[in-house]
Amino acid sequence: MVKCEDKSEDKKKIKGKCEDEKMQICIRDKEVGHIYELYHTRSNIHHKACQHKVVSAIDTMIVDAFLLADETLNISDSVLDATKYRTLTDSIYQIILHYEKIEGENEMPPDMKTALEILKRIESRDLYQCIYISRLMDVIPGKETQKRKREGEDELEHELEKAYKEFIQSKQPHPQQEKEYEFAVRIINLASGKKGEDPIKHVKFYSKQDPCTAKKLERKEVSQLLPNVFSETVLHIFWKNSEMRDNVQNFRDDSGFKEKITEWCGKNQYEMLSV
Repeated sequence: MVKCEDKSEDKKKIKGKCEDEKMQICIRDKEVGHIYELYHTRSNIHHKACQHKVVSAIDTMIVDAFLLADETLNISDSVLDATKYRTLTDSIYQIILHYEKIEGENEMPPDMKTALEILKRIESRDLYQCIYISRLMDVIPGKETQKRKREGEDELEHELEKAYKEFIQSKQPHPQQEKEYEFAVRIINLASGKKGEDPIKHVKFYSKQDPCTAKKLERKEVSQLLPNVFSETVLHIFWKNSEMRDNVQNFRDDSGFKEKITEWCGKNQYEMLSV
């Protein structure tokens, strides 16, 4: 926080200037390099840990299990009741996992059985298989929203399922039984700062010579080696079914798979996809 220290000869002038200005959180200008490094470290942690494909797979599986269990356990209704919401802790995971013991197998609705199977797969490390990862170029500025991202995920999932059914029929024209072919698409936006902007743009600094003035630093005042891009979008595509893994890997290399993704990227205003 900018604070005046009466060490200069003109104490009254500095003190008056400080009293006229509002106090605000600032950082010494010489530390700007460390601030950039802090944001860079944050983005690295998201790449290597928080948004890693294994974390993304488990996160997707837990969401699927909770959605399936919602009708039985009324999870979503808890947000409307403060008392119920306080009881909505991590224990919900264990309740689903041990629901068979609590209620008995005969009392379990079909969706609860499926939710239980998903959580058991997490416990045994039989995770959704990540069959494709790509870094998409930035979407057109101002076009990306959470709703649009969710709609884009649903659309691509549908297109991939459709392409996979066509692929299976081409390999097995008369399958003995109908199977569910399920994909999960995760569009992950990673950014160093606010909505992909240079994070230092929203930080104010003060100097040793003028400790009572908060100011923003221009890029040219910091370094010529600063990056120009502070965000990127990562695409994860998961195969949900635990069986037919070899088959889906063959599908991954099929031209129809790549065409569907490339077509979707163009339709949803992504600039480019490296397949």
